[in-house]
Amino acid sequence: MTHAKTDPGAVTAPVPAVPAPGATPPVSTLADHQARILRALVFIDDHRCEELTLDQLSRVACFSPYHFHRIFAAHVGESVGAYVRRVRLDAAATSLSFEDTPITRIAMDAGYDTPGAFTRAFSQKFNLSPSAFRKRMRARHRTSPMSLKTPNLERIMQPELRTVPDRPVVFVRRTGDYNQSSGAAWSAQRPAPL
Repeated sequence: MTHAKTDPGAVTAPVPAVPAPGATPPVSTLADHQARILRALVFIDDHRCEELTLDQLSRVACFSPYHFHRIFAAHVGESVGAYVRRVRLDAAATSLSFEDTPITRIAMDAGYDTPGAFTRAFSQKFNLSPSAFRKRMRARHRTSPMSLKTPNLERIMQPELRTVPDRPVVFVRRTGDYNQSSGAAWSAQRPAPL
C-alpha cells in the first residue's frame, strides 16, 4: 500500500457527498439537468421535421447518450423516442387542422417513411385516421364562433406589439389529453392549502 504525500501548505476542498441511489440530487444539479433537458426540448421542437438521433440530442444537452436517455425520461416523464413521436404527431394534427398540405407530405414531415405507418401511429394516438381527423376539425372550424362574421372583428383582432422588460416566468409541462393535463398544470401553479 502506498501513501500519497501531501503539501502542508496546500488548500484542500471538501469532496462533495454522492447522493444515494434514488435520492433527490442537490438543487444545483437538478437546475443544471433541467436547463440541459430544456435545451434538448427546444432543439427537438426546432428540428422536429429532421432526423433526430440520440447521439445528436445527447450532444445538445451535453450528456453521454446513456445519461441523457435516463435523465430525459426522469425529467420529461417519457422516453426520448416517445417524446419525439408525440411532438411530431401533435404538429401533424395541427397541420391537418389548419393547412391544405397533402397527408403524404405531413407524414414525411412527421418522420414516417410511408403514409401507412403514419396512419397507424396517428390513428393510435387520436383514434381517427388522418383524413377523418382533418374532416372533423374542418367541420368544427366552420362552426367555431371565431369563424362567424363579427362587426368588431377587425378592431378585436388588431395585435399590438410591445417591448416589455425581462421578467421571470413559470411554466409547468404536462402531457396527455389537453382537458386533463391543462387542469393539472394550472393546479400545480397554485400553492397547496394550509
